[in-house]
Amino acid sequence: DQPAIAAAADYFFEGGLLGPVVALATGAFPFGRTEHVRASLGYVGSFLDADWNVILFPEGTRSPTEQLGPFKSGIGLLATQLGVPVVPVGIRGAHAILPKGAKLPRRRGRVRLSFGPPVTFQPGCTAQEATARIEAAVRVLLDP
Repeated sequence: DQPAIAAAADYFFEGGLLGPVVALATGAFPFGRTEHVRASLGYVGSFLDADWNVILFPEGTRSPTEQLGPFKSGIGLLATQLGVPVVPVGIRGAHAILPKGAKLPRRRGRVRLSFGPPVTFQPGCTAQEATARIEAAVRVLLDP
């Protein structure tokens, strides 16, 4: 399966060459954080239907402190509406390499990824419940 990375449309894909470069280098696609959110969620569904693995950053932004922020409800909505499992991933070290506000990496460094077991959702699970479960699963991975 191929990965598709949801990248902030308003940050990476508005004007200039950064969006196309990011898309070519990483397989990223524009994801609307504040505008065209429903269309972006539909776009994710299209990737999943085509057997792609979609990588989402459910905080909607990079943390200025590397501390995990609250998750947006879109991740829970996708999980419950599309009936897909979510693999939680904890990311450490990315903040030093690509801090909030930077469009390109600032320096080299190590990034640590921790993967948790897939989180699945029973019919009737609300988007809010799913969001809370996914966030909790990621927080466990980031505990020292």
